[in-house]
Amino acid sequence: VLKENDLYVKKEKCLFGQRDISFLGHIVGDGQLRMDLEKVKAVQDWKPPSNVSELWSFLGLANYYRQFITGYSLIL
Repeated sequence: VLKENDLYVKKEKCLFGQRDISFLGHIVGDGQLRMDLEKVKAVQDWKPPSNVSELWSFLGLANYYRQFITGYSLIL
C-alpha cells in the first residue's frame, strides 16, 4: 500500500502490530485517546511558578490537555 502511493518509511522508526502507541503526548489505541502517564506525572510534579514565564509554561501544558481535565475552564 505504501509503495503504491509513493510513500516510504524507515523500518527502524516503525512499529507494527502495536495495540497502543505514544503520539504527541497522548496514548492512542483501542479507539481511544488518553493522556500519557509520564505527562500526567510531569503535571503533578510541576513546581509552583515563581514568575510570569513559568506560569505561562504551566498554563500552556495544562491547556494542551484541557480535554482530559473535567471543569478545566472553572479551575483556571
